[in-house]
Amino acid sequence: MIPLEYIDEREWLEDKPLEEEIIQREEVEAIKNLCEGIPQKYSNVLKKYYLQSLNCRRIAEEEGISIKTVESRLYRARNLLKVKWKEGGP
Repeated sequence: MIPLEYIDEREWLEDKPLEEEIIQREEVEAIKNLCEGIPQKYSNVLKKYYLQSLNCRRIAEEEGISIKTVESRLYRARNLLKVKWKEGGP
């Protein structure tokens, strides 16, 4: 698992008005917190896709899995996050 402190948020926050930057920082933190409550194999893929902006092919290479497995894990991770969100968050 990638330590949360190594996730590069700079791409999300460059050249944005202060209000947008604050909102995006809150969104990044919410995603990180929600990811803590789902299985690691799903959170790893989710973080790499959304927070590191890696594509499915690159994630598959890094994780040593197929592209279809990456897509499946993204789908399942999104569903798990929806459930957690409806339950009231992390």
